[in-house]
Amino acid sequence: MDPDPDVVAYQVYYGPASGQYTNSAFAGSSNMATVDNLSGGATYYFAATSFNLAGIESEFSTEVSYTIPSASCVILLTNLDQVYDGTPKSVSAATQPTDFGLVLTYGDASDPPVSAGSYWVSAISTDPGCPTSTMGLLTIEKAPALVHLWNLSQASDGTPKSVSFGTTPPGLNVAVTYNNSPQPPLEAGTYAVQATIQDPNYQGSGSATLTILSGTMSSRTSTAPAVSTGTSQLSPQPSTLVLHWAGFNGPAVLWQSPDMVHWTVLTNLESLSSFPVQQGPSAMFFKVVPTQAQGVAGVPISIGAPPGQPL
Repeated sequence: MDPDPDVVAYQVYYGPASGQYTNSAFAGSSNMATVDNLSGGATYYFAATSFNLAGIESEFSTEVSYTIPSASCVILLTNLDQVYDGTPKSVSAATQPTDFGLVLTYGDASDPPVSAGSYWVSAISTDPGCPTSTMGLLTIEKAPALVHLWNLSQASDGTPKSVSFGTTPPGLNVAVTYNNSPQPPLEAGTYAVQATIQDPNYQGSGSATLTILSGTMSSRTSTAPAVSTGTSQLSPQPSTLVLHWAGFNGPAVLWQSPDMVHWTVLTNLESLSSFPVQQGPSAMFFKVVPTQAQGVAGVPISIGAPPGQPL
């Protein structure tokens, strides 16, 4: 109500139906009035009149209506913490009472997001009897991924020696450092290798030690089984030994190499976790690569003797 110099008082009328004012509230000379004891969820219609110095009351003002929010109209958002898997991630919304509709938005979009990140979610009631809303923060965490490292033992020849790597799932970008440097080393020695996945939707890392040997690659001289990540070397002693690998039992390819540079396929494997090999007069390296990884990820290998025979 706007104040008028010729007006000395106001009266507010209201009721549950248009034009039917069952109650009133005297506002005095103020252009505001407080109305109490209204029912939640109900719609009320309001109009005002004014009084001049002569006490004459005016006609009703233009009518306005308002729906009182129900105290029981509540929206609760859940499932706000999820993990990326390539599918849309929608939140769950519960309402009290359970019979009013909602409109959900994710940031500026109506469709649930897919990528990892944080998104503000808005839930707004579409029921005039429950004019309420709420917001929540949806967080989609990066999915865990694995980093595989191999070619961890190489011979010094004056060229940089970088490790080979792959990921599960395959094809993720990986940042590799050698003693905290991104440059692969040249000199003989040992280097701490750290590989970290660089991807907007996946996270993971792996670590290992790269050994660069002086001159040509030496043969295995220890009597214990040799274990490395992805490759194993057999000594030049002529005998039959068995390659073992754990954590994988499916189609794969067994590769062999005299220098860890030039690789050839020895055999294709079907649902095996070991394979016997005959040593020749020269040192030989082996690696097992799952077929589904398409030559990207290696499997840790160990060397053992056939059952009942010493190594």
